[in-house]
Order: sequence, then structure tokens, then C-alpha cells
Amino acid sequence: MKLHRVGAALLGGLAALVLLACPTMGGGRGGAGNSGGAGELPGSALVLEVPQAGGGAGGGPAGGESPVAASLVEALYQACGELSGNIPDRASIAVISIASGDPAEGEFAVEELTLLLVNVKKYSIVDRRHLELIRAEQRFQLSGEVDDDTAVSIGRLMGAAMVITGSISPYHEVKYLRLKALDVETGEIRAMASRRFNG
Repeated sequence: MKLHRVGAALLGGLAALVLLACPTMGGGRGGAGNSGGAGELPGSALVLEVPQAGGGAGGGPAGGESPVAASLVEALYQACGELSGNIPDRASIAVISIASGDPAEGEFAVEELTLLLVNVKKYSIVDRRHLELIRAEQRFQLSGEVDDDTAVSIGRLMGAAMVITGSISPYHEVKYLRLKALDVETGEIRAMASRRFNG
């Protein structure tokens, strides 16, 4: 009988540890214990994905990939949470370009990601109108894939500390959203995120 009670207490303790370690399971706003700040995106019932060791619910061949998001909006929300955990608070950010075979989809993704970053309320987001002025003056082409050097140059001209670029590309039955955040001062990639979604 004592052994049974000890076993039950251990299981209860493990459950509490799991809830503390995985902010997406603890209820509430999805991440009060998340030091990366990924759970601070307000106003949505979407769950930010937390990378798990081993073959969790990843859904990929080795369980390392996150589940397929239902839409581009959900994929952007999840990717924004991942990037947010690796960008310093109060950084000035410019979302430069998200390349896609469908230009309307790419432009929508840029605007939606900008909105999500504004709603995090941790960053200073550079106005997109500045990007349009610089593009006209410098004749930058942002309709397709933008290389890192060009993105960093644009970020400098806009006065941003970080720039975000990305792409949307189909692969088999799903699409992949890939984003990266570049440090304008060093050109270093500070964060990357990849999410699959049904599109």
C-alpha cells in the first residue's frame, strides 16, 4: 500500500514537471514560463510549437518536424513565436520580403508577420512606407528572393537593427514557410524558423 502511494506521488510530481517545462500545455496564455517570449503573442487560441527531444508529436520521419499548420496564418503565428524567442527585446525590426510563387501570398505574409510582431509589443517595427521609399530610391528588387547582403543593406538604410526575410515554397502536398532574422550590424543569422502548412 505504501509503495502504491509513493508511485502515485511520483507520477503526480512528473505531471507537474511536464506542465512547468512545456508552456504550451499549462493553459492560460500559452507560455508564462517561456523565457523565450514566444508565448506573448496575444489574442489567439493557436498553440506555439515547442521543440521536443525524441520522437514526440513532430509528425516528420524522425518526429523532429512540427505538425502541419492548418493555414499560412497559423504557420506565421508559430514561426513568429519561434523567432521572437531569439530576437532581443526592444530591437528595431524591418520585415523586408517573403518570396512566393504567388506575389499576393508573399505580400500577405509580410503584412501579417508585421502585424504579429507589432502585437508582441516587445519591438520597434520599422514602417513599411520607409521600405517603399528606399526601394524606389535604390532600385532594390524585392519581388523575389532577397539575398542576405541586400537585406542587411536595406536594414541599414531603414535604421533597423534586425531584418526578417523568408520564402514560401511548395513541397509534396504541403507548403513550407521559412523565415530568418538577420543582425544588420554583423550580418549574422540570429534566428530561423520553418513551418509546414496546408495551402
